[in-house]
Amino acid sequence: MTGDSRTAVAFRPEGSGYLASFSLEHLAASSGEMESVLQKASKAYGKRIRRMRSTLEENGRLRKARKSVPAVLMWDVGDEIFSLMEDLGQYNLEIDDLYGHLVRDLGVSRSTLKKVVAARRYFPERQDLPRDLEWSAIREAPKKYAKQLK
Repeated sequence: MTGDSRTAVAFRPEGSGYLASFSLEHLAASSGEMESVLQKASKAYGKRIRRMRSTLEENGRLRKARKSVPAVLMWDVGDEIFSLMEDLGQYNLEIDDLYGHLVRDLGVSRSTLKKVVAARRYFPERQDLPRDLEWSAIREAPKKYAKQLK
């Protein structure tokens, strides 16, 4: 599985993990390592989903306790999405309908996912965010807030 273009992969929940697959048109073009690559992709996807769920559960606990959600907490979700894409990229894979998968497997809205990705994009390093910054202060306009900080 090498080359310049990435192969689209899909994941479906199976048992306590996820099963990776790609279309039949890629089957003929793939090397004999296909099964191994799909297993590694499934493992990477499951690991990242578990980490994002844990972070989102913390978000839920804070909100339920009527406490503010730190921006770094939601940044962590965006960072896990970036890390997931990097993990799969090393196998020359990309997720077919990334947001569709994450909405299904994390139970959060597409708009929330887009906001955490934007926050991660405009704040490349976790330490770029002030420790006391609340998620509510930047969630609607992370690019604008990042420009203000610079």
